[in-house]
Amino acid sequence: NELSKTLDVEIDRVVQKESLVESCQTTVMQNKRTEGNKPNHALIALLDTGLKDYTNMRILNKGYNFTDEGFKDQDGHGQQMANIILQNTTQEVRILPIKVLGDDGHGTVLSLYLGILTAINEGVDVINLSLGTYEKSDLLESIVAEAISKGIVVVAAAGNEHINTSHV
Repeated sequence: NELSKTLDVEIDRVVQKESLVESCQTTVMQNKRTEGNKPNHALIALLDTGLKDYTNMRILNKGYNFTDEGFKDQDGHGQQMANIILQNTTQEVRILPIKVLGDDGHGTVLSLYLGILTAINEGVDVINLSLGTYEKSDLLESIVAEAISKGIVVVAAAGNEHINTSHV
């Protein structure tokens, strides 16, 4: 269908070779936690524009970046979301930062897909998606469904653009 073709074109444009996706997925699997050493706290994957401040002990120093830009949050949105989480949760909550949006606050379906896949493989309890898209994506629907099937709570923005999102 037309939507699948659009998604295929976007992935082809962003990723010239399938080996890049395979490489990313291999890295995710190598870093996967085993159930036996899962920490004794809640882990929230924050998929956003990265963070400016990694000094808070509740933010895991390791993180992931699926953009062509550095880890540091130049947009400010990711740091703002992290601050909200930190201020409104207990000390047992940890944040795993996963940068899927660039310095301009925009990203790709592929970077979001890889970010969610990483969160699943890291064994997070919650995935925070304070972001949105104007298009329906079968790829994103399938990876979100996989996360939910594994018992991960997925929290997503409802939008603030005042547009019809009935198709999402």
